Amino acid sequence: MKPLRQLVASGVAAIIVLFAGSSLLGQDVALRYRWNKGEALRYRMVQETTMAMSGIPGMGEMNITNTMTQIQKMTAQDVAGDGTATIQALFESIKMEMGTPMGNFVYDSTAPAQNNADPMVAQVAGMMGALVGESITIVMSPTGAIQKTEGMTRIVQKMQQSPQAAAAGLS
Repeated sequence: MKPLRQLVASGVAAIIVLFAGSSLLGQDVALRYRWNKGEALRYRMVQETTMAMSGIPGMGEMNITNTMTQIQKMTAQDVAGDGTATIQALFESIKMEMGTPMGNFVYDSTAPAQNNADPMVAQVAGMMGALVGESITIVMSPTGAIQKTEGMTRIVQKMQQSPQAAAAGLS
């Protein structure tokens, strides 16, 4: 059996740890970006979507899955004294994987030779391919709040002007 002194010391230590830990839990943490002019970072963003549709005559319930993966290179063009950064976001690549009742298809901008075989993939390639190599400008505060963006309207217009968008009635 432990001596009383060790038990009391252990109890006091446990109480100190408990109170110290609980005081840390209540504190807010302010995360901040710290861009340096010329610094470039690559981000891989993945968006997964699952849709269930019903009510289409003769189709029953349809399930469609879509996974879009983008690689963006973000370069700090300028950094103000308060840490606000002007960033160029370059769309380096896009991969889209879609599963439908009519079959599955994959578009990958890094493997363009495969994109002409399937008409559905060719249509997506024409529109999404217009995005690859383009960039937008983002003005972002150190907290990550977006203050201004430029360039997306131009890119959407380019995508809408593609022959594939016109064929799909999207232009």
